[in-house]
Amino acid sequence: MFDVLQVTGKFLTYFGYVAIAGAFYAPLLCNEVPDADAGQSIVKKYLRGCIVALIFAIVGTVLWFFAKTGALASRGIDGAFDPLMLKIVWSAAPGDALLVKTLAFFGALMVIIRYQSAQYKPGKMFYIGMGLPMVIAAFSSTLTGHIFEQAMPEHIALIVHIITISWWAASLPLLIQLAYQYPPSHVRRYMLRFGRDAWVPIVLLILTGVGMIYSLADLPEALYRTLYGNLFMVKASLVLVMLCLATWHKWFLVPRLVNNTPETVVRSVQVESIIALIVLLTTAVFTTFTGPHD
Repeated sequence: MFDVLQVTGKFLTYFGYVAIAGAFYAPLLCNEVPDADAGQSIVKKYLRGCIVALIFAIVGTVLWFFAKTGALASRGIDGAFDPLMLKIVWSAAPGDALLVKTLAFFGALMVIIRYQSAQYKPGKMFYIGMGLPMVIAAFSSTLTGHIFEQAMPEHIALIVHIITISWWAASLPLLIQLAYQYPPSHVRRYMLRFGRDAWVPIVLLILTGVGMIYSLADLPEALYRTLYGNLFMVKASLVLVMLCLATWHKWFLVPRLVNNTPETVVRSVQVESIIALIVLLTTAVFTTFTGPHD
């Protein structure tokens, strides 16, 4: 039971990563929107979703901590709330991760709420207020699990990996929202902008993912002989499908948007969004139940 709760909590925390990355990127992408007022309206609507996602992430972080405590106590529900066990776990790496991650999510939440209540465009302080929590939240993932014992390069790779996959997942609902709001010619414009922005994060995502699995696992045997390797291959296959869809969008669907309605692109991006959720869930499962040497 506690393993399932840990997966659930960890999955919800990923919503926080995605929300912060999306809040950072949404104003930048919407600068391409011809109607500035409409662009601001879309950003504010999108940020409301980010607020909800961050609240879920904070709840998920706390849930993960208590589930971790209960799993270590091995005494059922009572073990998750045992004062002695809570004190022990709080003073260890899970407590550090809980504190750092929660502060990062809460800080980002406050920045977004302040922006939502003000009547100004995001400036330097807004992007700093989003960028720092993103890096800090990603850093908190290096404080627990098998990556904790690795050297600094692996930690940096994980941080970059989290930021890039979060940005990719966050951009998809934003693209859908924009596609519903504007005519095909405008949709094509910001789809092209997204395509220009995407190649660096996607390259970094692939390089860090390959680098980490090469560093953590005994290749190539681990990919098919261990549960960790099997689940990694599932995740890699899903990411490959997302890459294929993104390529299809860039080279086939988007160039035809001037004369066609965006429904096909919207449906394809919706499928990509579902796959992104499955990728995050798969990541939560294989980082909870397995390790590189399992």
